[in-house]
Amino acid sequence: MRLNALRQTKQPGLYEVRRHIKALVDAQVLSDYNDLLSTYRDTITPEGDE
Repeated sequence: MRLNALRQTKQPGLYEVRRHIKALVDAQVLSDYNDLLSTYRDTITPEGDE
């Protein structure tokens, strides 16, 4: 099942979140997820490669 939750914008690498996802996810959830992704990125990125 595809939800088509994201739509790519005209700018490369940027996406629009569709309305049905916006209704389920608030700013706090996005902030927590961003923190989790940052932690994950920091664990897989070797020192000095940033």
